Amino acid sequence: MAECSNCGTEMESRPGGLRGLLSFSSAEGYECTSCGATLCVECKREKVINTMGGSDVTCGVCGGRLEPR
Repeated sequence: MAECSNCGTEMESRPGGLRGLLSFSSAEGYECTSCGATLCVECKREKVINTMGGSDVTCGVCGGRLEPR
């Protein structure tokens, strides 16, 4: 299981194969495209609030781009 790099919350692993393609659930976290650090939805929301709604919220570990998991 992945853990949030900020608060340590355990997040479900990504569904793969057909199950992943058919999944209609929302993203359960975010992952850095550079270093692979993960961030839960609550911590991502807090980062957005702290940047006053800026759309460029980056990874707290390396500064890379965050993508939905």
